[in-house]
Amino acid sequence: MKRIIKAFFLLAIVTIIIAQINTELCGENQVWSNCTTGCPARCIPDDRVCPAVCGPPGCVCAGGSKLDENGNCVYC
Repeated sequence: MKRIIKAFFLLAIVTIIIAQINTELCGENQVWSNCTTGCPARCIPDDRVCPAVCGPPGCVCAGGSKLDENGNCVYC
């Protein structure tokens, strides 16, 4: 039983460390998300049809910023 508790505790610590590292890797106006979208908001509107499913974890635009034509999160 002690091994299970130690393993769970170690897993929790590793998860927290990985989440912190991923947050630091995001660029300006970006935050880490465990559920990304295949159709992020863009400054130039388009008529894409996007499925409502979670994509792989990664950085997303934060605070109302959107992707510009260069892939940077900016306030349009």
